[in-house]
Amino acid sequence: MKKSSKSSRAERRPSRRSNRPIMLAVESRGTAVPVVHLAYNGKETANICIYVRKDSPESKGVEALKGKRVSMIGLWDWVYLQNYLKEKGIDKRNLDYFSDIALSKNDESGLYAVIFKKSDAFIATDTSFLMASRADKRFKNITQSECMGLYPNGPIVVNPGVDKKDVEQLAGIFLNSYKDKDFKDFKIYFVAASARFVRVGADFYKPYIKLLQAARKAVWVGDFDKWQRKQAAK
Repeated sequence: MKKSSKSSRAERRPSRRSNRPIMLAVESRGTAVPVVHLAYNGKETANICIYVRKDSPESKGVEALKGKRVSMIGLWDWVYLQNYLKEKGIDKRNLDYFSDIALSKNDESGLYAVIFKKSDAFIATDTSFLMASRADKRFKNITQSECMGLYPNGPIVVNPGVDKKDVEQLAGIFLNSYKDKDFKDFKIYFVAASARFVRVGADFYKPYIKLLQAARKAVWVGDFDKWQRKQAAK
């Protein structure tokens, strides 16, 4: 049986995942070298933001979310949210500030949880929200409350021992992938978000690695790991 075009689009859209392994590899200075990464609509970063229902009191900001239910997908949502609380002068861990934090399977499920009032807020990048909002008109009832900082689009990395000619060949493949017929399954994705692979170096990731190091020192990463294990056990 042929699937509907809407279903096919949803399946072809790559899900947003944590860049933690890549960041750790780049951080180690030698384990991995970034070659290219994605740019959406010409932007190499996306804002990690808080999304809520337009008619809800939670739209007033993170202060209005105290004791509320939020949902997210991965480590960077957790770190940015925790760092944002710190910048706001709120001396509380995520698990203590919110009544519940749920793990969403993907952006669409996180937004549906907000629409159907199973969650008061969803943490996502503005690019992810833009892509997901096209899947259902009801997502127009969701608004961006606050943005907490820029997030890098994940790089394609190689081992530093790989021959430079091979690296250049690999980079060329990705830089021109949006024109390659072998990438036809992702054509809608490339067109919808004007996605392109662009050149990138390790220096680009220094600010984010610094944040990751601070998050580890502050035990935020440990908090996330414990929370994630509990979510998996549910």
